[in-house]
Amino acid sequence: MKAALQIAYPGYNGLGEWETAVMLAQGDYDLEKRNTNTIDFLDPKESTLWAVGKEYHKGKPLNHYIGKNEKTKIIVKLTKEGSGAPMREPAVDK
Repeated sequence: MKAALQIAYPGYNGLGEWETAVMLAQGDYDLEKRNTNTIDFLDPKESTLWAVGKEYHKGKPLNHYIGKNEKTKIIVKLTKEGSGAPMREPAVDK
């Protein structure tokens, strides 16, 4: 992971010191010693997947929603069940 992070962000430029990926790469992040009450972990049984403004239900494959086009890029978000749709991504402009 450290090598991939160095390729994407040489010298970690553009990433803050607080980023989990940076802390993991530098060895400063230890999940064993972290208090799990302060970290937002989503229980798979109590979470739901959202993309394109739609909630994706468990048990159905993604190709049921998006088709079988392998070149499709989808940005998805996880939320707690019953919390509603997450905020939309800002529109892309010039």
